[in-house]
Amino acid sequence: VIALLGLETSIHQKVKTYSLGMRQRLGIAQALLHRPAVLILDEPTNGLDPAGIRELRNHLRHLAEMEGTAVIVSSHLLSEMELMCDEIAVLQKGKLIGIKSMEELMDNHAAAETIRIETEQPQEAKEILQREAPAIRFS
Repeated sequence: VIALLGLETSIHQKVKTYSLGMRQRLGIAQALLHRPAVLILDEPTNGLDPAGIRELRNHLRHLAEMEGTAVIVSSHLLSEMELMCDEIAVLQKGKLIGIKSMEELMDNHAAAETIRIETEQPQEAKEILQREAPAIRFS
């Protein structure tokens, strides 16, 4: 777990010397130590750099898909949830107001955001976008 979250070089340092991102990684490592059946995380990407966010996203997906762990994430970063989640539950004033699959949610809002990208290397750009933002749809 320590190596997986990139803590191997700093695990023997005092926690008070850790950056926000390192503390976040440590908290996630603590949550993963006992291999929980259900993992609940509040703003898990807070303080992580882009590479750390990608690594965390990939690891959480692995836990859910390969190990059967139920991963519940609380976040206000909808773009990150789009990449991380299969289903979204929306709470308002402490009450559940809806649950939708990410695909259903995207279909309902697909026309809301269209981005046109012009590049001399369209295939390379498409491959990068598919790898880094798999929820993007191409037309």
